[in-house]
Formats: sequence, structure tokens, C-alpha cells
Amino acid sequence: MSPEEEKGVRNEEKFFAAARLHTKHTPLWFLWVYRASIKQDILGVDARVIISMKNGKRNIVPIQIKSSFAGAKKYQLEMPVLQAENVCTVVINQYMSDEDVRQRLYAVLEQIREENRRFDMFWEEILSHYVAGKTMFTHKKRRQRQRRMRESQEDKRVGHP
Repeated sequence: MSPEEEKGVRNEEKFFAAARLHTKHTPLWFLWVYRASIKQDILGVDARVIISMKNGKRNIVPIQIKSSFAGAKKYQLEMPVLQAENVCTVVINQYMSDEDVRQRLYAVLEQIREENRRFDMFWEEILSHYVAGKTMFTHKKRRQRQRRMRESQEDKRVGHP
């Protein structure tokens, strides 16, 4: 395992330990957090967070845990459109306290509640792709090409050859 992968695993462990610890600051609408299944992990989901929406209905929020904002941006650029638009990224690092981790997670989830975002269609799509044996990574090469083009354009703007 590379040092970057080890850092990611440590930060995932930190996330789950912090998120599962309910404190006086835990919102009543935050119900629980689960590790993603191996199938879901392969498709870009690290955690499933169960929250209660403002209308009282439960919502299962897909979460990707990243160690840096650069890693989160890379994830958004390289993942297929389905994941990039539906999996919520939470950036945590080794320097954050458990309370900081929880507050970052709660901020992401509160925005989802405010926007009344649902993920039912996402979960159905993931299940249907997995059951059908299809890959979710059909757009990866297109996104990589788009990223290289953007980087090339940015390099030209700042005077790189």
C-alpha cells in the first residue's frame, strides 16, 4: 500500500470513529453512518449516512472521504458523471479533531437537507449497474481527457509551453 493509500485508510478510520460518536452537538436528524459495501466502495462510495429530512423521511447519503481538497477535486473530475453529481465529498485530515470531523460532515449533510436532495435514483442506478455487470467507469477516460485539456489551457494562460 502506498503512503497516500495508507493516509486515506487512516482518515477513513478517523471519519468513522468520529461520526459514530454521538455528542451533545449531534443534530437530531443525524441517524447513523455505515461503511459502504465492497461493491459500493468499488463504485466510489466510502460511507452511507442515514439522515432524517425536514419532511421526516429518511435519506441515505453517499459519502466519499478524501484527505485533501486536491484529492476531492481529482475525484470529481475522474469519476463518472453519476458519481460526480451524487456522491458527497467530505475532506478530512490527520490534524482535525473528532469534533472538527463531525462538524464538517454535519455541514455537508445540512446543505443536503436545505436543498432537499434525494439519492434514491442514484442508489437504484448503482444497483442496476452492478447487477447487470456493467461498469460505472465509462466516462473516466472522457473526464481525464477534459482535465488534461483544461490543464493545458491553464498552462498556456500562465505562460508555460
